[in-house]
Formats: sequence, C-alpha cells, structure tokens
Amino acid sequence: MPFTSPSKSHLPLLHLLALLVLLTTPAVAKKPETKPAAPPFPHEKSDLKPDPATKFGKLPNGLRYVILQNREPRGRVSLRLLIDAGSLHENDDQRGLAHFLEHMAFNGSKHYPPGTLINFFQRMGMSFGGDTNASTGFDRTTYMLELAHSDDTTIAEGLRVFSDYAGGLLLTEEEINREREVILSEKRARDSVGYRTFVAQFEAMLGTTRFPQRLPIGTPEIITAAPREQFKDFWNTWYRPERMVAVVVGDFADTGAVEKMIKDSLGDLTARAPARPVPSLGELANFEGVRAIFHPEPEAPATSISISRITPHQREPDTAARRLQRLPRSLAISMLNRRLSILAKKEDAPFVSAGVSVAEQYDFLRDASFSLTAKPEQWSAALAAGEQELRRALEHGFTRAELTEAAANMVNSLEQAVKTASTRRSQNLADQITGSIAGDNVFTTPADNLALLKPALESITPEDCVRALRENFSAPGRFVMVSGNAKIEGDPSAAITAAYEQARRVAVAPPEGNEQDTWAYTHFGAPGEITKREHIADLDIHLITFANGVRLNLKKTDFEAGRISLGARIGHGSITEPPDQRGLAALAGGTFAAGGLGKHSADDLRRILAGRNAGWSFAPDADAFRFGGATTPEDLQLQFQLLGAMLTDPGYREESLRVARKGIEQLYLSFRHTVNGPLATEIANLLASGDHRFGMPPQHEMMARNLDEVKAWLTPQFADGALEVAVVGDLDLDATIAAAAETVGALPPRAPKPELPELK
Repeated sequence: MPFTSPSKSHLPLLHLLALLVLLTTPAVAKKPETKPAAPPFPHEKSDLKPDPATKFGKLPNGLRYVILQNREPRGRVSLRLLIDAGSLHENDDQRGLAHFLEHMAFNGSKHYPPGTLINFFQRMGMSFGGDTNASTGFDRTTYMLELAHSDDTTIAEGLRVFSDYAGGLLLTEEEINREREVILSEKRARDSVGYRTFVAQFEAMLGTTRFPQRLPIGTPEIITAAPREQFKDFWNTWYRPERMVAVVVGDFADTGAVEKMIKDSLGDLTARAPARPVPSLGELANFEGVRAIFHPEPEAPATSISISRITPHQREPDTAARRLQRLPRSLAISMLNRRLSILAKKEDAPFVSAGVSVAEQYDFLRDASFSLTAKPEQWSAALAAGEQELRRALEHGFTRAELTEAAANMVNSLEQAVKTASTRRSQNLADQITGSIAGDNVFTTPADNLALLKPALESITPEDCVRALRENFSAPGRFVMVSGNAKIEGDPSAAITAAYEQARRVAVAPPEGNEQDTWAYTHFGAPGEITKREHIADLDIHLITFANGVRLNLKKTDFEAGRISLGARIGHGSITEPPDQRGLAALAGGTFAAGGLGKHSADDLRRILAGRNAGWSFAPDADAFRFGGATTPEDLQLQFQLLGAMLTDPGYREESLRVARKGIEQLYLSFRHTVNGPLATEIANLLASGDHRFGMPPQHEMMARNLDEVKAWLTPQFADGALEVAVVGDLDLDATIAAAAETVGALPPRAPKPELPELK
C-alpha cells in the first residue's frame, strides 16, 4: 500500500503557519570537524518549569528524548520522532525531496526490506495510516507510531523503526522510481481551489522570501527526475542526531527501562555528512500603503477577502513574562471574533463569516490578518465592513462586558484542563510535547498554567486589550486580497485599493454595550417521580423511567476525569419529513440550535453561559431527533436545564435562517464543481428510487423551506414524543437522577414511540 503524507502545504497561509513553527535565522557554518551541539530544551532557557512527570534527556550523540508515563489509553504507547528539517532546508535541485524522503522511510530500511514494513505494522496490531503515519512541513518532519501494546518488546520494536528512519534507509533506485508516481498523484490531488488560492497568497505576500519556492509537495521536475544522490544528500545532511527528538508517552511500567531502550536503539546514530548552515529565509517586503491582490477562482463556492499586516519577528524565550504579555492580545482577538460572529447574523450583513488572528512564526515573521467570506457581488461591502470593524476595535476598544465574557471562558478552559489532566490521552500528549519542542515552548502542566494566568486574567483591563491589538496591527503596510468567485471589472488592483481607501474614510462609532441577562430556565414543574429502576450488572448501566415516560440511562466511567457526555433522542426523526417539504430536515439541523431560546438568543446564551460548560448540538436522525453535548459535574444541572428549555421553548429566530441560507447558497455552488454535487443531488435520489427523504433536493426547493415549517414539524414531536436520555462519564448517580427529575422528568407525559408502518 503506497504511503500518502498528510502534508499541511495545502492549507491557507495562517493555518499552515500556525502548524509549522520552528526555523532559525541564517547560522554561521561550522567546520566539518566540529561536532554541532544540540539545542537546549525550551525549559532550560526559561523561568517556567516543565511538567515534573516528564523525563527529559540527551544522548552523547546529541539526540534529545522525552519520556512520560500516561495511563490513557490503557496498554498503549505513542511514539514520535521529530526531525528539525523540512522543505525550507532543500537545495534548488531538491525541491520536494523532504516530503518524498518521508515516503521513502516506509519503502525499505536496514531491518525492514522493501515491502515488509507495512506487514510488520499489521502483525503488531497497528493500522497503516491510523497508527503509523508521518508529515512533512516547511521546517520539520514528524514520524508517528501508535503502538498497540505497551510491553518492552513492542516499545523496542517501535524505537528500532525510528532508528531505521533516522539512520538505516536503503533509498534504492527501484523504490524511488516506484514512488515517483505516488508523489505526482498526491500533487495532482491537491490541485484544488483552496490550494491554488493558498499558493497565490503565499507568492503575493511572501514572494521575497524562501517560502513560495519551498512548498513541501515540490516541483514535478524534481519529483520526476531527482537522482538517488540528491535523496541521500538531504537525508545525510539534515537527518542528524542533534536535529532529532524522540518522544515516548504511554502506559508503560518503567521510565528507566524506556530510557535504556532509547539509548540502545538511537544511541549509535552518527552524522553521515558535514553540518550545513541553515538556509536564509530572505527578507520580508517593506512598504507603506496598500498592496492589492486579486486571485480569481470561478469554481470557488464564495469570495474571500483578507487584510493582512506581515512584519518581521524574532522569537522570544517562552517565559512567564511572555505568556502574561500575550494574554491581552488573546482576549482582544477573542472579543473581536465574538463581535464578528454576532454581526454575521444581522439581516444586512455583507459577509457570511469573518475572523481575526495573529501568529508569530519561524523566528521570522508576524502575521496579523482579518479575513471574511462573502457573496461575489458583495466583496467591496464585505471589505468595507471588515476594515471598519477592525478599526472600531482599534479606535474605541472593548467594553467591560465583552472582557468579562472572554476572560470567563479562558479561565474555564484553564480550569477544565486541570480537572481533566489525569485522563489525557497519550496520543494528544505526544503531539503536544513534540509541538512544544518544535515551537520552542515549555511543556508546562495545566495546574501551573492556571496558577500563572488566572490572577492576570482577573486584573486585565479593556485598555490593556486594545493596546495589545494596536501593537499587532500598527504596521503601515497592508496586503488586501480578494479571491474566489468574485468578478472585478477593469483593473482589479485599482478597484480593491479604491474600495479599501473609501472604507477608511468612513468614521466608526464606539461599540454598543450589552446588558448581562439572567438565565431564565430554572423551573419546569414538580420533579418527576421514578416508576422503574433497573441495574444491568454486566454493563454497570442504570436504567431509570420517570412517571412521564422519559427514560434515563446512566453509566459511570473513569475514562475522562471531570467530563460527562450526554445524548438525547426524541420523536420520530427525519423519516416523518413531509413529502412536499423536501430539505426540511436539513434546514432544521442548520437552524434549530442557532435560533436560541424564546427568552435568550444564541448570542445571549454565549454571554450567559460564559465560563460554564453547557451546550447541546441538534441533528435529525432517521428515526429520532438527536441532541448531543458534554458538561462537567458542576454544570450538569445547567446542562439538563438547557435541554429542557430547548424542548419546551426553542427560539426559531430569523437570524438562524439568514445564516443557514447563506451557507446553502455556498453549498450548492460547490456542488456544481465537485463530485459531491451529483452524489448528493442525483445519485442518492436514484439509489433511493425517488424517496424524498434521501439526498438533497434542487436548490430552489431547499431555499423555499422556512422556519414556520420547521416549527410546525418539530413542536408536536417535542411536546409529547418519546424521550430517552443517556449520560456517561465522571458522574454522581444520585445527583444526575435528581437533575434529570427536575428537568426532563418534569415535562408533560410522553407518548409511546409509534411503529409508523405507513412510512416504511
């Protein structure tokens, strides 16, 4: 089975840069006989303390390693091998070989001849692609193994695989030639609207740097014809022990034994070629005013607009002071994104969605960007709205209510990380450790993060936040890009610049304040009485039936500390969608939760529930309407109250329909240019022999659906439809039963679920 890398090079600029975060500025070349030193761990140059349960070490050859015992999932171990080298390290005649070499690691090595490694993984109980994979980016290559067992033999085998990746590749001519078409096929598969737009954005904004010339997928010429010597040159030069980090996280018994295995497997690695200076990344464009960019993509489902300021940035050590310094900016971005979410729902909103972000990358640049999506004919109005909303924040700042909400959510996130720390999964921890080292950040504990940041969050002011935002958007030059399905007559660059300058001439008023509402749904009637209670011993499940017919199924688990998952099913589901209202189930799924409640809009709920852990998703299943959510023991009562409110007083607000219809228009536009279109609108209907409940209707039928129809369909089923609620997790049985009794148990009686033979 050929290996396909999940390279990130097809992602938009900011998302890609946010995932690839390590590269140094040009280094002074070392004499060949001088052994390069491995860089220190991030905590070795910081006042922050790393997780004390984590073992950090360095072998005599320079290879660094990190070991962490972790019990979830039981009997499993996650391995990572980080190589501090990616496509930015390639020579001109090696473009694409960093990624190609990652493929070749699976195609023959010292201990695993060509064609045997995948079979070996399968014998070890590992799935290829799921438990073993790799990725190549601009600045790094990462190999990943998820071991099916945690015994010493299995861990040693996994580390031997890493040893072969690092120093035992065969790189035979036959296997290289066999893999060329695989890489070319992967490159062709990436030739999409999104990837072409990403490349255009990269070239326009970073064209004076090395980045556009080192996209990880490479060039067809190099992929097709690069000789074996170039593969060996890159591998020998950059796969050096001092540029490697091995990470082992899992449910093993003895850290010392794992440390010895690392030494035995990786301690004999040596550099196979002289060290080479890290290539220069070039210089960022330095300009004032506006540089307009237009990249048309007629097949795109929408038009994208961005306003970006890209400025030089040098990495700062990860210290307590730096983390505290970044807090106001994080809060400012959160508050501004919250405003944009609210604005997108307004009737006259010229954009579908919008967001702001700031990221420092590669010890080289800072990218502060404001992005929007819109209908093609509204690109200039969307650009104006974006420019003015950003300027509103920069000129007038934020309200105390906005800051209170954002800070409460951040504190809650920190607190929940502490409560769930004991059951974190090894795979996630391995990724976090690898990412922290690659990003030169200290791997700290959730408890230490809370202790450092919570007091600061309580003292930050709105003025602190706007000051931080101004610092990141103060550079004089900005890129303004319009891409997608917009059509701009005449000179697009001049039109974009004129639209931007016109928007800047409009004065902006301070933001409106929002009053803090009080949660209105605390009483649903007398608590329901239990009429039946069972315990299934084999499964340790408790089955409760209330007098109103509501069924409650409970199972206490210790898989995730402090977390409770809930699911609810009510009524008959999409099987009862009226034949003359095709698409109603899809519209209900897209509007119900977004409509909020009768007494609280969806935005009101975000303010009221800030810092709390309560929320439900909604979707019509074939035979029932499904609610899903997660909470904590402290907020379980609120979670049940929210479910009761959604069943008895849904909002059905027009703003939810406006947002849904914008999404529907984009969806159907994308159907015209992708295979998903015929599959959803034609093939599904043919396979279902014309049954209206399968597949998507024509666009005009979908757009004809409305909230009155949704309300008329859902209301009777919510009023007395059969209701069953399942609760699983770190719960207290008595407290959960009491919360259910006071909410869903207090609802009007439920009718038994009918057979509905006429619909089969």
